Amino acid sequence: MRRIFWLMIVLMGSLAACRATEAPNGAAEVPQAASPKVSRDTYTLELAEAPANFGDLKMNLDQLGAFHARFVLRFEGNSQWMYQVDTRSDGTNTEYQLIIEGLSDSMDLGDVRLVNSLGQNFMAGPATDGACIQFPDTFVTEPMFLGPTEFIHLKELSHLPGENGIEAILGRETTRYTAVPQPHMGWQDVSISFWLDTQTQSVLKYEFFASGNDPLYYQGDGTIHGLFELLEIGPQEIAAVPDCGIEFPLPGDVTGLIHFPGLISFTSGMGEVELEGFFTNALESRGWLPGEFSKNDQTKDVMLDYTSQEKAILIHLVPINVEDLAQGYQVEIYYPD
Repeated sequence: MRRIFWLMIVLMGSLAACRATEAPNGAAEVPQAASPKVSRDTYTLELAEAPANFGDLKMNLDQLGAFHARFVLRFEGNSQWMYQVDTRSDGTNTEYQLIIEGLSDSMDLGDVRLVNSLGQNFMAGPATDGACIQFPDTFVTEPMFLGPTEFIHLKELSHLPGENGIEAILGRETTRYTAVPQPHMGWQDVSISFWLDTQTQSVLKYEFFASGNDPLYYQGDGTIHGLFELLEIGPQEIAAVPDCGIEFPLPGDVTGLIHFPGLISFTSGMGEVELEGFFTNALESRGWLPGEFSKNDQTKDVMLDYTSQEKAILIHLVPINVEDLAQGYQVEIYYPD
């Protein structure tokens, strides 16, 4: 349960941040993650979306349609570890498969598989103790799966990469760019090569070497090697994450669904009375009896509770906009797993 608890903290922290940054009209603004500071002697990983072109580099993988790519990051020093992400896209859905090796149980949160489909994420694996976790794209405040551009920021290099010939990758013509070894954000001897598809400007391969501090798990000094490469361009089969169904009764207009074992959160355009009636009817038919409902006159929050055989369900209704209750509610359901 340690891993699930960690994931809940991350995602529910995002939910709280969205509430705190609601616009005056009630439309939630997506919170932005603050960039960590970088000291002169220590590399600190900056998780930030890279803008287009050199200075920073976008991967532009969405230009390829269906594909299978792999990013492997290896660190060797007093300890060794490997971080690998396989990415597949069928042109609509995207799958990420994370494997981590070489770390102690206290540092390795576990492997995981995630499928992104139409703005909703479905995730399961050892990192979730086998349970299926659901959450929308809007609640991800920083990258969950790392790629090479999270480590190398081209705009901060003293010498930008230059063209170094034409090469074929998977039958496609690419231009290879390389940068001379140089210091970068506390690392030494940083060397970079990447290969741009001349037709789509997608990065089909990206490789870098460096020496210095472990950027992810703080295992001291060593050498680091990152290799991203396209393995296939063409049709891919992406299976749904199993056991992601929700048996708890939900209204028909649910959006922004988050689901952890014992917790469901979403927004609904229904009003307070409609929601109370919906849950009371649905839960009473399953043997749950309503308790005392409470309401905060100032914030307009409503707390509903239902009991059955010494178990309890709590349902928290939070107005999207206190000044305009017709916009609907954020609904949080805490139920026995």
